[in-house]
This record gives sequence, structure tokens and C-alpha cells, in this order.
Amino acid sequence: MEVTRGQAATVVVNFMRSNPERLHEPFVNLVMTAMSKAWPCR
Repeated sequence: MEVTRGQAATVVVNFMRSNPERLHEPFVNLVMTAMSKAWPCR
């Protein structure tokens, strides 16, 4: 499955909006969590 930059950005932004209590965490942690929830490993 190919994911565009736009799709990835949308997933991350939506995750951050849905989880404002986590915004104090390092950005890379938020990105990895958002991506793994949107596209879990098979």
C-alpha cells in the first residue's frame, strides 16, 4: 500500500486533534502512534 505525504499529514493532524492531552510528547512519538493506528503492520 502506498501512502501519500498528504494522507500521512492528515492522519497525524487528526490524531493530534483527537488527542490534545498528548501534545506535550515528542512529535516523533505522536507521528509513529498515529501512523501505526492508521496503518497497522500486517
